[in-house]
Amino acid sequence: MSLKRSNISPDLLLQYKDVTVTVDIMFVNKVAFLMSLSRHIRFVTAKMIKNVKRETRMTALKQIVNTYTKGGLSVTVILAYNQFECTQDGLASDGIQLNIASPNVNVPEIERCIQTVKERVRSIYNMLPFKKMPLQMVTEMV
Repeated sequence: MSLKRSNISPDLLLQYKDVTVTVDIMFVNKVAFLMSLSRHIRFVTAKMIKNVKRETRMTALKQIVNTYTKGGLSVTVILAYNQFECTQDGLASDGIQLNIASPNVNVPEIERCIQTVKERVRSIYNMLPFKKMPLQMVTEMV
């Protein structure tokens, strides 16, 4: 999950300096991952999380924000579901606006991203000769 400034074109930095990120939690073999996708740039991150507690989600969100900051980009808005509402104060202190989707409304970009990642993980899994997967292997597949 590394976004190096040298790999980003100056035109991209000017056009998309302020980034909107969509986030959600995905499960693969009962392992939780915090998935994020930036609008327009389409940069995807997957961070394995040990649980879905507030502190864990907050730490993972800050790591994602730091990844963009290292690349010279600024996360200004995060779009998420109501399970992230408890992180609103922590993000607001960093100047990030958290927009929570209504209960019956999807955040389509992250939903499609998660679906694609799961399809690719299933493809890899079905080509492997193993019946059980250790945690490290599941993490690396994602």
